[in-house]
Amino acid sequence: MGADEKASYLRFAAAASEAATEGAMRTAGEQAAAALGVEAADAGGAAEGPRRLQVTWLGTSSGAPTQHRNVSSVAYRLPEGTFLIDCGEGTCRQVQAAGIDPATIRRLLGGRRRMRDEHSMPLVEGLTWTLPAALGVTVVAAQLEHRVPCWGYVLQEHDPPARPDHARMAELHVSAAAVEEAVNHGGPDAPVQLPSGQALPTRKLMSPPWRGRKVVLLGDTCNSEAIVGPGAGADLLSHEATFSREMGAKARIAQHSTSSMAGAFARRLGAQQLVLTHFSSRFMERKEDSDVGDVRKLRAQAARSFGSHRVMAATDLYTVDVPAAKPGETTAPLWDQMVPQQGLSGWRKPRTEPCPLDHW
Repeated sequence: MGADEKASYLRFAAAASEAATEGAMRTAGEQAAAALGVEAADAGGAAEGPRRLQVTWLGTSSGAPTQHRNVSSVAYRLPEGTFLIDCGEGTCRQVQAAGIDPATIRRLLGGRRRMRDEHSMPLVEGLTWTLPAALGVTVVAAQLEHRVPCWGYVLQEHDPPARPDHARMAELHVSAAAVEEAVNHGGPDAPVQLPSGQALPTRKLMSPPWRGRKVVLLGDTCNSEAIVGPGAGADLLSHEATFSREMGAKARIAQHSTSSMAGAFARRLGAQQLVLTHFSSRFMERKEDSDVGDVRKLRAQAARSFGSHRVMAATDLYTVDVPAAKPGETTAPLWDQMVPQQGLSGWRKPRTEPCPLDHW
């Protein structure tokens, strides 16, 4: 490690440590706000509308960096702070290239833990942990099957505080004044009188204005069953696609996933969107577009297994906005939400047309 790189790393680590300390100091305030039934100021913005939630792929290569891709790393970004997941070598530089202030980093979530013995590590079904929440997000970690211990994460944004459901109130012919009076006198379980004479708890007449978004970010894996429960119905799934469908035998030996395995898991999870990452260097040829050649082939194979065109092959330093949706609704397609980041010259936005399912 050169002197400049070492100094950059030390500055990065110091900023992250300072941010973590600040986060610990703010925890008491967040807990107090939760006890009052509202989100802390840095955890919602419910009064103004849903806050912006973005995911940036800082690195999308597998075992080693290539000319155009750094090794794996993902940033989960909120206006109040950032979580970094599976930080491979060179992440400090990618953070700077993506325009992320290191002082805003609130959590570092590891994707793998290297051991001297590189033999297969058995998967323990259902092995999950719920990590302390920050920024109005609960993180569930689950063990993935790989030849070294690896982890996947479900980042579940908290639902905003419930508000009066005016459509439901109009359907039952209940006035807002009646609901407010009942809440003021007896809380959310206080009964409100309906014109029919029936009494209904006021909580039945309230609902969140939108639901918290769920993002699933996986590390190296050939089997992610442990995360199916907490990750079900994800708005966005990031899954490795190290190999093509034809390389299934090699994937089993290396304990990585093929593009078809990624699509099949997205379908099993009930995900709304699938983003492929962690590509083998054999698929790194780049010409005029990011989805040319074999990378486009991986995307098409994943789409066929997924049964949906909502598949993207990630490139480094690209960001996707995860849109909010009302309770019970699915999120809109992400393709128009993609935000190109300032980075190396010549990088282009991935194609947005439906990927061909029948060509490969």
